[in-house]
Amino acid sequence: MESEQVITVVGSRLLVPERAGDFHHWYNEHIRMWLQTPGVVRAVRYERIPVPGEAAAPEYLALYTYANATSISASEASPERQRIREHRIATFGDTQPFEVTLLGGYRPLPER
Repeated sequence: MESEQVITVVGSRLLVPERAGDFHHWYNEHIRMWLQTPGVVRAVRYERIPVPGEAAAPEYLALYTYANATSISASEASPERQRIREHRIATFGDTQPFEVTLLGGYRPLPER
């Protein structure tokens, strides 16, 4: 159903631990910028905590909530997204101290 909110899950990890402060400062601003993008409802960052029996996982996760599935592609093509890319390049240049992986998009699962 197109009116359902959906999420994307993004994992990240630091490649240069000495740049942790820069990374967190940039990511917090990145989140604020995403929240100005039409169709983006919520954005929250998480830090991994040890859990017995866990599989390998990114150090950090960000969950982005969108108004609906169409909002994901619309936000990627938006002027706001271009400003976000420019902000990353202005902050880190060509050598960003982190790796980001889009883990996927998800919609609510109906009861079965």
